[in-house]
Amino acid sequence: MRIILLFKSKTLNSPTLSTLLILNDLGHELTVISEGLDEYWVKELENKHIRLHLLKTQSKSNNPISKFISYKAFQKKAMKVIKNEFQEKGEGLLWISGAQTILALGDKIKDYHYILQIHELHEHFSYQLKAIKKVIHSADLVFMPEYNRSIIYQVWFKLEKRPIVLPNKPYFLPTIEELEKFKNKHKELVSFFQENKVILYQGEISAERNLSAFAQACHELPEYKFALLGKDHGMLNKYKQINPNLIHIDYTPAPEYLLFTSLAHIGIVTYEPKELNTAYCAPNKIFEYSAFKKPMLGNNIPGLKVLEHCNAGVIVDEQDKESIKQGIKKIEENYTNYQEGTNVLFNSVDNGEIIRKALKSLKNH
Repeated sequence: MRIILLFKSKTLNSPTLSTLLILNDLGHELTVISEGLDEYWVKELENKHIRLHLLKTQSKSNNPISKFISYKAFQKKAMKVIKNEFQEKGEGLLWISGAQTILALGDKIKDYHYILQIHELHEHFSYQLKAIKKVIHSADLVFMPEYNRSIIYQVWFKLEKRPIVLPNKPYFLPTIEELEKFKNKHKELVSFFQENKVILYQGEISAERNLSAFAQACHELPEYKFALLGKDHGMLNKYKQINPNLIHIDYTPAPEYLLFTSLAHIGIVTYEPKELNTAYCAPNKIFEYSAFKKPMLGNNIPGLKVLEHCNAGVIVDEQDKESIKQGIKKIEENYTNYQEGTNVLFNSVDNGEIIRKALKSLKNH
């Protein structure tokens, strides 16, 4: 099948990249239209014989006029490429990734067969929801990364068919052996992780996600060390006052940061349920931790119930240090069983098979 995948960005986010590589594995003839790509991915995709159209239409500033011009330019150039591609190579399917891309293209995509891959709920962005509403009923398929989000969209947009759940499982994760090359760069940290039972948080360190109780719990359990991996947005000093022994690792690019994931003892995955999008989260971190058989501590929200369902971790009250301490002890007492659960979780999702079946269903209609 001929598929043109579009995303209005210079960055290949993990869900879009995973989809693209899966479609390539399935043998589809692929073209990518985006605003640009870094040199690494230009070379990688060209080596896979994927046609690239890099439009360079990104906004030069954040003011509304510049953004509007950027969106219109992307629409005009993208639709021209689509028309030329289909005239030259024959008709095919559009795969539109992300609400920004849907917003940019508008209802002009209705002239073609198309698939929507929507990553977030966008509950607070009425202009994006309006754009989605205009085209979602005409889509051949709709993908979303989480079960509850798919139901919410079915209700919001009165869809006859529920969007297909395509979890945010990364397409590939390096093995422990492949991460060896980063060890020399981080010798001291590697020794720290190897000599201690490290409880690891990965993500931005900000007031959006309060980790105070985790810092306190680890401080009161001296056999464990608390590590924060990510860019600090003003909360690090507060956590250091609570737990002077914590370790901070600044932002580390992928896949390098997975070295620390592979060396951790327990992983932390929490989301503040301040809105539907975070309550029904779709984290790729649960697959990163589970790929390396690391049991997890999660908070009590619908999007993380899968940890209990697969016995891959323990749900705790993220604001209660005693609940967290009990969760740590529970994992420790049954560590091997929880490791087996992480394996169940990781292998419970086969995005390649999900996409293959979905596209096959189109051919059968």
